[in-house]
Amino acid sequence: MSKLNRRDLLGLLPLRQAFTTWRLVTIFLSAAVPLITVLATVASATELIPMTFGATVRKAKLGFAGTVDGLSYRRADGFVVTDVHFSNVKYSHGNRPGTTLVLTVQGGRMDGKLYMVDGLPSFNSGERYIVLAGDQGSARNWYLPIIGFTQGFFSAKAERPGGSPVVHDADGRPIIGLHGKHLAVLSRSRGETKTSRKPEIVREYGLGERGLDRVEPATEVYPPETDPGSRVSEEEFLRAIQQLKASEK
Repeated sequence: MSKLNRRDLLGLLPLRQAFTTWRLVTIFLSAAVPLITVLATVASATELIPMTFGATVRKAKLGFAGTVDGLSYRRADGFVVTDVHFSNVKYSHGNRPGTTLVLTVQGGRMDGKLYMVDGLPSFNSGERYIVLAGDQGSARNWYLPIIGFTQGFFSAKAERPGGSPVVHDADGRPIIGLHGKHLAVLSRSRGETKTSRKPEIVREYGLGERGLDRVEPATEVYPPETDPGSRVSEEEFLRAIQQLKASEK
């Protein structure tokens, strides 16, 4: 197993406590019984601190949108990894030649087992995603290239059959706007934002571009009752990333 530099890890993952070990869940598969046994090894839980969109973009050296053409599995540097093959790739920054790209992430299927890293987002063939990453996945970052695990992971999909694709966060919530350097999302249910009898916007605070930010929230979560009707397209989202990267210079 390759040695991970602590600074490399902290550059990708905002941790609330010292990182000790991964939680690796191994699921044994059988043709007769889909789930036979689940083995989980947990040394300690690691809680991610929410990051502003600006902080996520700042850490990302690669930003792109692409459609998953296929998934392939292999072993690399002691890990089981998945090569996620993207086509029709459009970049916000960190451009590579051509319109295809391979992102390598830890976890996958090997020898009849499914290896999963707790908290890592998953990709499905045929679906389109927007990714903010440190690189395309390497031993240097333990093949965990996506910034903040799920915080650099977005999907572009229609909210209803026949609708136009719009950007959703890793929790499946549609993004309704970019306010300053943080995202505003629409809650999936009334219960998620119910803090009183009346609908309220929930503001989650966390890491900004220069550490803990108690002024600008990491995310604003709007209850369904306050849906402004605005949505963000893939093109608008990539353009917003480009503008944030340009403001760093």
